[in-house]
Amino acid sequence: KFADVQAGAWYEEAVNYVLSKGLMNGVSESSFAPGETLSRAMLAQILYNNEGKPAAHGAGKFSDVSGGWYADATRERNLYNQYVKGRAHCLAFGPGGGGNIDGTFNPNGAITREQIAVILYRYAQQKGYDMTKKADLSAFADAASISDYAKEAMAWANASGLINGMDENTLAPVGN
Repeated sequence: KFADVQAGAWYEEAVNYVLSKGLMNGVSESSFAPGETLSRAMLAQILYNNEGKPAAHGAGKFSDVSGGWYADATRERNLYNQYVKGRAHCLAFGPGGGGNIDGTFNPNGAITREQIAVILYRYAQQKGYDMTKKADLSAFADAASISDYAKEAMAWANASGLINGMDENTLAPVGN
């Protein structure tokens, strides 16, 4: 369906999966953009879609989200806010990772691999999933660059196969 999803590409199976489950759509009728950076709004929408797009309750609390395709996914009482909490709560991503206490969501901001791990970890905890698997990340040369707030989540995400190394020696926790 998408001209930029090549048959046999390493991501082809994943793209087909998220499309079949209704988790993601393309960026246009003919483009999926598999090489683009995941934004905060995209991840919010993926989780929202995974929950069946529940009715959005409450007013939006973020000053930089007044509408758009991701607005319902970021509403105050939506599930996404239990995991991310927006930039108004720096501890959502830990020191230096979340941004300002300014009441914004930063929907187009890129999200790091360790931030994704933390969000998925919180999501899995809330859903009651098995959280006991943890990988030993010391084999990765950049393991020391994992933020303290994300270490447990990264170990779980790696053991669960959700976030793998970029290669055998590099985890790239602050990469996009």
